[in-house]
Amino acid sequence: MPRRLAPLEGIHDVVLLRLWRDSAGEGVERFVALQFEDHLLRRFGQTDVWHLAEGSRIDRPPQAMADEVWVLVEGKAAVEMEDRRESSPSAGAIARLAAAEPLAWLVPFGIAMRLHAESPAVLIRMATHSDGPGPDQPPRPGPPA
Repeated sequence: MPRRLAPLEGIHDVVLLRLWRDSAGEGVERFVALQFEDHLLRRFGQTDVWHLAEGSRIDRPPQAMADEVWVLVEGKAAVEMEDRRESSPSAGAIARLAAAEPLAWLVPFGIAMRLHAESPAVLIRMATHSDGPGPDQPPRPGPPA
């Protein structure tokens, strides 16, 4: 069974990956979400774990620089993506995805994403850039004046 699925109809550069199971010992199972060989994130910035109640929503505006890989670990979600990149061959296109576990997808920079949890859901988000310093970290210095 191939890991990389057919492209999502409608938006250029969106990639879908099937997660594969790997037995990690007696009573332990893991799903491999992303590997270097997938060539989706050229650099690493941040990873988040999201827990969504049924009916809750995520509304991500298009990111100026960050590519994001989203992984649905548990649950079901309706995902809608809109290509807002002016130079993209699919500029203005909207694509919909019925996500059921386990599935990963790439949201390139310039793509807006809306997600509606159709059941309680757990997602992991990996991004090429950080959202900013965490609560325990000092703010990053700005550019020289």
